[in-house]
Amino acid sequence: MTQPFDPEQFMLAPSQEAFDNLKKDDLLSLGKHLKLEVKKSIRKDSIQPIVMKHMISLKILDGSVLESLFSSDVEIRKLEIE
Repeated sequence: MTQPFDPEQFMLAPSQEAFDNLKKDDLLSLGKHLKLEVKKSIRKDSIQPIVMKHMISLKILDGSVLESLFSSDVEIRKLEIE
């Protein structure tokens, strides 16, 4: 059995890879920990950039990760259109 997500533990050593692997509930927990307005009704792919931008603004994550997130979103959208 896996341990429940602990936002405080995550913030001790955050990484892009760990962030990318967070589930929706984990992102909600992290968002609340960072005192962000994130609601359960919002989709995961909408919560992720909100939390990431905040973490970048706090210099917790590097800004270059934002580019990779959005470039992958563009690729996904292109595939969905085809």
